[in-house]
Parts: sequence; structure tokens; C-alpha cells
Amino acid sequence: MKVYIAAAHGKKDDIKLYTAPWLRENGFEVVSTWHDVENPGYNDDYELMRAEAMRDISEIKSADTLVKLRDSKASVIKSKGGKFEELGYALALSKRVVVIGDREGILEWHPEVHQFHTLFEFITEVKGNEKVL
Repeated sequence: MKVYIAAAHGKKDDIKLYTAPWLRENGFEVVSTWHDVENPGYNDDYELMRAEAMRDISEIKSADTLVKLRDSKASVIKSKGGKFEELGYALALSKRVVVIGDREGILEWHPEVHQFHTLFEFITEVKGNEKVL
């Protein structure tokens, strides 16, 4: 299963070091790369932001499933909301969408969005049985 990981930019290092490798070790192909490349996050560099937006769109298109990670309730991460935009775009493309953790945004209540409490639960239930989704 090809997955695009959507999350707050502040989770980038955790995704690069732990989440993406764990998914790969369990047979998932991680197609998102935003968490692996050096970038300054949101800024006023039009060309850079345009290129990153086009890359993200292309990677979402190539994915079977978008996996959106929730910010922890105690998190002080300030997010501009890109993960919500990515989730909406994936739904518009009729991609499978999975939320890990509590639902945060209105589109996460869409009937085609599947929720798992932990990444471990998602991997355990879906690995080798995509019909769960």
C-alpha cells in the first residue's frame, strides 16, 4: 500500500526518524517526501512554496492512502493547516483516508475516513488486509 503521511510540519523529524521507517518495515511504501527534505517550512519564497505544493499534490495523487497524524492534545505545535488541505484533496480524489488519533477537523468525520487510535493499531489491522479500509 502506498501511503502519503500528512501531519504538522513540527512533527517532521519524528516522521523521518520513526513513523516512515516503521511503516516501511511493515510493508508500506511511503510516497510522501516533505518530511525527508530540508525546507524552512512556510515562508514568502513563492517559487519554493509553489514547488513544494506541486510536489505534495503529485505525491498525494500517487498514493493509495493518506495517513493523517493528529497533533497530541498537549502539543504546542502551531500548524498552518496543510494536513487538513491534504486530507481534503485526498478525499476529492477518492483516495483512502486514515486518521491516526482523535479526529480534529470536520472532513475527518466524512464516512470514507477511517480512524485508528494508534499507528500500531493501523499497521496491525491493515497489514496484508487492505479490505479493512
